[in-house]
Amino acid sequence: MQTKPINLKLLRVDGDTQSRYELDENVVEEYANAVADGAVFPPPLVFFDGEDYWVSSGFHRIAANKLTGKASIVCEVRTGTKFDAKVHSAGSNAQHGLPRKNIDKRCAVEMLLRDPIAAEWSDARVSETCVVTRQFVSDIRKPEKRAARDQRAAEKRGEPATAPDPKPGTQPGSVKVTSRVNSGATVAPGTTLIQNAPTPQELHDENPVHVLREEVERLSDRLAVEAMDASEEEKTLAAETIATLRRELLAMTAERDSYSGQFSIYLRENNELKGMVKSLQRRLDQATGKTAAPAPKKK
Repeated sequence: MQTKPINLKLLRVDGDTQSRYELDENVVEEYANAVADGAVFPPPLVFFDGEDYWVSSGFHRIAANKLTGKASIVCEVRTGTKFDAKVHSAGSNAQHGLPRKNIDKRCAVEMLLRDPIAAEWSDARVSETCVVTRQFVSDIRKPEKRAARDQRAAEKRGEPATAPDPKPGTQPGSVKVTSRVNSGATVAPGTTLIQNAPTPQELHDENPVHVLREEVERLSDRLAVEAMDASEEEKTLAAETIATLRRELLAMTAERDSYSGQFSIYLRENNELKGMVKSLQRRLDQATGKTAAPAPKKK
Protein backbone atom coordinates (compact mmCIF):
# COMPACT_ATOMS: atom_id res chain seq x y z
CA MET A 1 0.00 0.00 0.00
CA GLN A 2 1.30 3.45 -0.88
CA THR A 3 0.11 7.01 -1.31
CA LYS A 4 0.98 8.90 -4.47
CA PRO A 5 -0.44 11.45 -6.93
CA ILE A 6 -2.25 9.93 -9.89
CA ASN A 7 -3.46 11.60 -13.06
CA LEU A 8 -7.25 11.97 -12.80
CA LYS A 9 -7.64 10.58 -16.32
CA LEU A 10 -6.11 7.30 -15.18
CA LEU A 11 -8.63 6.70 -12.41
CA ARG A 12 -11.27 4.19 -13.52
CA VAL A 13 -14.70 5.19 -12.26
CA ASP A 14 -16.53 3.18 -14.94
CA GLY A 15 -16.06 -0.31 -13.53
CA ASP A 16 -19.28 -0.57 -11.51
CA THR A 17 -17.32 -0.04 -8.30
CA GLN A 18 -19.47 2.88 -7.11
CA SER A 19 -21.73 1.63 -4.32
CA ARG A 20 -23.75 4.83 -3.96
CA TYR A 21 -26.85 5.47 -6.03
CA GLU A 22 -25.52 8.78 -7.31
CA LEU A 23 -23.10 11.55 -6.49
CA ASP A 24 -24.52 14.48 -4.55
CA GLU A 25 -23.83 17.50 -6.76
CA ASN A 26 -24.10 19.87 -3.81
CA VAL A 27 -21.43 17.92 -1.93
CA VAL A 28 -19.17 17.86 -5.00
CA GLU A 29 -19.49 21.64 -5.32
CA GLU A 30 -18.84 22.11 -1.61
CA TYR A 31 -15.73 19.94 -1.80
CA ALA A 32 -14.57 21.76 -4.93
CA ASN A 33 -14.81 25.12 -3.19
CA ALA A 34 -12.86 23.73 -0.25
CA VAL A 35 -10.16 22.34 -2.55
CA ALA A 36 -9.90 25.70 -4.31
CA ASP A 37 -9.39 27.30 -0.90
CA GLY A 38 -6.52 24.93 -0.16
CA ALA A 39 -8.29 22.28 1.92
CA VAL A 40 -6.67 18.84 2.01
CA PHE A 41 -8.97 15.80 2.07
CA PRO A 42 -8.08 12.19 2.91
CA PRO A 43 -6.86 10.43 -0.25
CA PRO A 44 -9.34 8.32 -2.24
CA LEU A 45 -8.70 4.58 -2.21
CA VAL A 46 -7.90 2.82 -5.49
CA PHE A 47 -6.89 -0.72 -6.39
CA PHE A 48 -4.16 -1.22 -9.00
CA ASP A 49 -4.20 -4.48 -10.97
CA GLY A 50 -1.02 -3.77 -12.90
CA GLU A 51 -2.81 -1.88 -15.65
CA ASP A 52 -5.77 0.07 -14.26
CA TYR A 53 -6.52 2.08 -11.11
CA TRP A 54 -10.03 1.07 -9.97
CA VAL A 55 -11.61 3.63 -7.66
CA SER A 56 -13.17 2.11 -4.53
CA SER A 57 -13.92 5.16 -2.39
CA GLY A 58 -13.60 8.91 -2.75
CA PHE A 59 -15.80 9.44 -5.81
CA HIS A 60 -17.03 12.81 -4.48
CA ARG A 61 -13.46 13.97 -3.84
CA ILE A 62 -12.35 12.89 -7.32
CA ALA A 63 -15.31 14.67 -8.94
CA ALA A 64 -14.54 17.80 -6.92
CA ASN A 65 -10.92 17.85 -8.06
CA LYS A 66 -12.02 17.42 -11.68
CA LEU A 67 -14.44 20.31 -11.22
CA THR A 68 -11.63 22.59 -10.06
CA GLY A 69 -9.53 21.65 -13.10
CA LYS A 70 -6.90 19.70 -11.19
CA ALA A 71 -4.76 17.31 -13.24
CA SER A 72 -4.03 14.80 -10.48
CA ILE A 73 -5.03 13.77 -6.97
CA VAL A 74 -3.15 11.99 -4.20
CA CYS A 75 -4.59 8.49 -3.74
CA GLU A 76 -4.06 5.55 -1.45
CA VAL A 77 -3.06 2.72 -3.79
CA ARG A 78 -3.50 -0.93 -2.93
CA THR A 79 -2.62 -3.91 -5.07
CA GLY A 80 -5.82 -5.61 -6.16
CA THR A 81 -8.41 -6.16 -8.85
CA LYS A 82 -11.63 -4.46 -9.87
CA PHE A 83 -13.45 -7.06 -7.79
CA ASP A 84 -11.41 -6.07 -4.72
CA ALA A 85 -12.47 -2.47 -5.33
CA LYS A 86 -16.13 -3.54 -5.44
CA VAL A 87 -15.89 -5.52 -2.21
CA HIS A 88 -14.27 -2.65 -0.34
CA SER A 89 -16.65 -0.09 -1.81
CA ALA A 90 -19.73 -2.10 -0.79
CA GLY A 91 -19.26 -1.27 2.87
CA SER A 92 -16.84 1.63 2.82
CA ASN A 93 -19.41 4.32 3.65
CA ALA A 94 -21.20 2.45 6.41
CA GLN A 95 -19.17 3.94 9.27
CA HIS A 96 -17.76 7.17 7.82
CA GLY A 97 -18.20 9.65 5.01
CA LEU A 98 -21.63 10.82 3.88
CA PRO A 99 -24.41 8.84 5.62
CA ARG A 100 -25.91 6.17 3.39
CA LYS A 101 -29.54 6.24 2.37
CA ASN A 102 -31.53 3.03 1.93
CA ILE A 103 -31.16 3.35 -1.82
CA ASP A 104 -27.36 3.55 -1.37
CA LYS A 105 -27.45 0.35 0.68
CA ARG A 106 -29.55 -1.28 -2.02
CA CYS A 107 -27.09 -0.18 -4.70
CA ALA A 108 -24.20 -1.67 -2.73
CA VAL A 109 -25.97 -5.03 -2.52
CA GLU A 110 -27.00 -4.99 -6.18
CA MET A 111 -23.45 -4.06 -7.21
CA LEU A 112 -22.18 -7.27 -5.63
CA LEU A 113 -25.03 -9.40 -6.91
CA ARG A 114 -24.28 -8.24 -10.47
CA ASP A 115 -20.76 -9.60 -10.12
CA PRO A 116 -20.47 -13.28 -11.14
CA ILE A 117 -18.19 -14.03 -8.17
CA ALA A 118 -20.15 -12.30 -5.41
CA ALA A 119 -23.44 -13.51 -6.90
CA GLU A 120 -22.50 -16.98 -5.62
CA TRP A 121 -22.06 -15.74 -2.06
CA SER A 122 -24.58 -16.48 0.66
CA ASP A 123 -26.94 -13.78 1.89
CA ALA A 124 -24.98 -13.71 5.15
CA ARG A 125 -21.68 -12.99 3.40
CA VAL A 126 -23.17 -10.29 1.18
CA SER A 127 -24.87 -8.64 4.16
CA GLU A 128 -21.64 -8.68 6.16
CA THR A 129 -19.70 -7.14 3.27
CA CYS A 130 -22.31 -4.41 2.64
CA VAL A 131 -22.99 -3.86 6.36
CA VAL A 132 -26.73 -4.46 6.03
CA THR A 133 -29.08 -7.08 7.44
CA ARG A 134 -29.39 -10.55 5.94
CA GLN A 135 -33.11 -9.96 5.36
CA PHE A 136 -32.28 -6.82 3.37
CA VAL A 137 -30.11 -8.89 1.01
CA SER A 138 -32.69 -11.67 0.76
CA ASP A 139 -35.43 -9.18 -0.17
CA ILE A 140 -33.31 -7.85 -3.02
CA ARG A 141 -32.20 -11.25 -4.25
CA LYS A 142 -35.73 -12.73 -4.09
CA PRO A 143 -38.19 -9.84 -4.39
CA GLU A 144 -41.10 -12.22 -5.00
CA LYS A 145 -40.77 -13.55 -1.43
CA ARG A 146 -40.82 -10.05 -0.03
CA ALA A 147 -43.88 -9.19 -2.11
CA ALA A 148 -45.66 -12.28 -0.81
CA ARG A 149 -44.73 -11.41 2.76
CA ASP A 150 -45.96 -7.83 2.33
CA GLN A 151 -49.19 -9.14 0.81
CA ARG A 152 -49.85 -11.41 3.79
CA ALA A 153 -49.09 -8.61 6.24
CA ALA A 154 -51.43 -6.24 4.40
CA GLU A 155 -54.21 -8.81 4.37
CA LYS A 156 -53.89 -9.27 8.11
CA ARG A 157 -54.24 -5.51 8.58
CA GLY A 158 -57.12 -5.37 6.13
CA GLU A 159 -55.17 -3.01 3.89
CA PRO A 160 -54.11 -3.20 0.24
CA ALA A 161 -50.61 -4.49 -0.24
CA THR A 162 -47.90 -1.92 -0.82
CA ALA A 163 -45.66 -2.37 -3.84
CA PRO A 164 -42.03 -3.23 -3.14
CA ASP A 165 -39.48 -0.44 -3.34
CA PRO A 166 -38.55 0.19 -6.95
CA LYS A 167 -35.09 -0.76 -8.00
CA PRO A 168 -32.52 1.98 -8.57
CA GLY A 169 -33.01 3.52 -11.98
CA THR A 170 -36.73 2.68 -12.17
CA GLN A 171 -38.43 4.80 -9.51
CA PRO A 172 -40.74 7.66 -10.51
CA GLY A 173 -39.44 11.14 -11.09
CA SER A 174 -36.19 12.43 -12.52
CA VAL A 175 -33.49 9.91 -11.68
CA LYS A 176 -29.85 9.22 -12.29
CA VAL A 177 -28.98 6.21 -14.40
CA THR A 178 -26.42 4.27 -12.38
CA SER A 179 -26.68 0.75 -13.77
CA ARG A 180 -23.88 -0.71 -15.91
CA VAL A 181 -21.89 2.39 -16.73
CA ASN A 182 -22.93 4.91 -14.11
CA SER A 183 -23.52 7.44 -16.86
CA GLY A 184 -25.30 9.91 -14.57
CA ALA A 185 -27.65 10.93 -17.35
CA THR A 186 -30.88 12.55 -16.18
CA VAL A 187 -34.02 10.77 -17.32
CA ALA A 188 -37.33 12.57 -17.52
CA PRO A 189 -40.30 11.30 -15.49
CA GLY A 190 -42.21 8.52 -17.22
CA THR A 191 -39.23 7.41 -19.29
CA THR A 192 -38.82 3.65 -19.50
CA LEU A 193 -35.27 2.45 -18.94
CA ILE A 194 -34.03 -0.73 -20.60
CA GLN A 195 -32.02 -2.19 -17.76
CA ASN A 196 -30.14 -4.85 -19.72
CA ALA A 197 -29.62 -3.06 -23.01
CA PRO A 198 -26.01 -3.49 -24.17
CA THR A 199 -23.88 -0.40 -24.04
CA PRO A 200 -21.83 0.76 -27.06
CA GLN A 201 -18.76 -0.53 -25.21
CA GLU A 202 -20.29 -3.99 -24.83
CA LEU A 203 -21.33 -4.11 -28.47
CA HIS A 204 -17.75 -3.25 -29.37
CA ASP A 205 -16.28 -5.86 -27.03
CA GLU A 206 -18.42 -8.63 -28.51
CA ASN A 207 -16.79 -8.18 -31.91
CA PRO A 208 -13.92 -10.73 -32.16
CA VAL A 209 -12.08 -8.62 -34.73
CA HIS A 210 -11.97 -5.71 -32.29
CA VAL A 211 -10.76 -7.97 -29.51
CA LEU A 212 -7.89 -9.37 -31.59
CA ARG A 213 -6.93 -5.96 -32.94
CA GLU A 214 -6.80 -4.51 -29.43
CA GLU A 215 -4.65 -7.39 -28.20
CA VAL A 216 -2.18 -6.75 -31.03
CA GLU A 217 -2.13 -3.05 -30.17
CA ARG A 218 -1.64 -3.79 -26.46
CA LEU A 219 1.34 -6.06 -27.14
CA SER A 220 2.81 -3.55 -29.60
CA ASP A 221 2.53 -0.81 -26.98
CA ARG A 222 4.32 -2.95 -24.39
CA LEU A 223 7.14 -3.72 -26.83
CA ALA A 224 7.46 -0.04 -27.71
CA VAL A 225 7.70 0.94 -24.05
CA GLU A 226 10.27 -1.78 -23.25
CA ALA A 227 12.38 -0.61 -26.18
CA MET A 228 12.51 2.95 -24.86
CA ASP A 229 15.85 4.29 -23.67
CA ALA A 230 14.40 5.64 -20.43
CA SER A 231 14.16 5.02 -16.71
CA GLU A 232 11.57 2.65 -15.25
CA GLU A 233 9.58 5.62 -13.94
CA GLU A 234 9.50 7.20 -17.40
CA LYS A 235 8.48 3.88 -18.95
CA THR A 236 5.66 3.51 -16.43
CA LEU A 237 4.41 7.04 -17.18
CA ALA A 238 4.57 6.36 -20.92
CA ALA A 239 2.67 3.09 -20.54
CA GLU A 240 -0.04 4.79 -18.45
CA THR A 241 -0.39 7.59 -21.01
CA ILE A 242 -0.68 5.11 -23.88
CA ALA A 243 -3.26 3.07 -21.96
CA THR A 244 -5.33 6.19 -21.32
CA LEU A 245 -5.26 7.20 -24.99
CA ARG A 246 -6.17 3.65 -26.03
CA ARG A 247 -9.20 3.66 -23.72
CA GLU A 248 -10.38 7.01 -25.03
CA LEU A 249 -9.99 5.80 -28.62
CA LEU A 250 -11.82 2.57 -27.81
CA ALA A 251 -14.73 4.49 -26.28
CA MET A 252 -15.01 6.77 -29.30
CA THR A 253 -14.81 3.81 -31.71
CA ALA A 254 -17.51 1.95 -29.79
CA GLU A 255 -19.75 5.02 -29.84
CA ARG A 256 -19.18 5.44 -33.57
CA ASP A 257 -20.04 1.79 -34.22
CA SER A 258 -23.18 2.17 -32.14
CA TYR A 259 -24.30 5.22 -34.12
CA SER A 260 -23.55 3.39 -37.37
CA GLY A 261 -25.71 0.46 -36.29
CA GLN A 262 -28.50 2.77 -35.16
CA PHE A 263 -28.41 4.60 -38.50
CA SER A 264 -28.73 1.29 -40.39
CA ILE A 265 -31.73 0.37 -38.25
CA TYR A 266 -33.22 3.80 -38.91
CA LEU A 267 -32.88 3.39 -42.69
CA ARG A 268 -34.45 -0.06 -42.60
CA GLU A 269 -37.36 1.09 -40.44
CA ASN A 270 -37.79 4.17 -42.61
CA ASN A 271 -38.09 2.03 -45.75
CA GLU A 272 -40.55 -0.29 -44.01
CA LEU A 273 -42.67 2.66 -42.93
CA LYS A 274 -42.65 4.08 -46.45
CA GLY A 275 -43.92 0.75 -47.74
CA MET A 276 -46.65 0.69 -45.12
CA VAL A 277 -47.71 4.25 -46.05
CA LYS A 278 -48.00 3.33 -49.73
CA SER A 279 -49.98 0.19 -48.90
CA LEU A 280 -52.35 2.08 -46.60
CA GLN A 281 -52.78 4.84 -49.15
CA ARG A 282 -53.81 2.31 -51.83
CA ARG A 283 -56.31 0.72 -49.44
CA LEU A 284 -57.68 4.13 -48.55
CA ASP A 285 -58.08 5.08 -52.20
CA GLN A 286 -59.94 1.83 -52.85
CA ALA A 287 -62.22 2.39 -49.86
CA THR A 288 -63.10 5.94 -50.95
CA GLY A 289 -63.55 5.05 -54.62
CA LYS A 290 -60.56 7.07 -55.77
CA THR A 291 -58.99 4.17 -57.60
CA ALA A 292 -58.68 5.06 -61.24
CA ALA A 293 -61.15 3.18 -63.44
CA PRO A 294 -59.57 0.86 -65.99
CA ALA A 295 -59.25 2.29 -69.49
CA PRO A 296 -61.93 1.05 -71.96
CA LYS A 297 -60.79 -1.58 -74.42
CA LYS A 298 -60.46 -0.50 -78.05
CA LYS A 299 -62.86 -2.15 -80.48
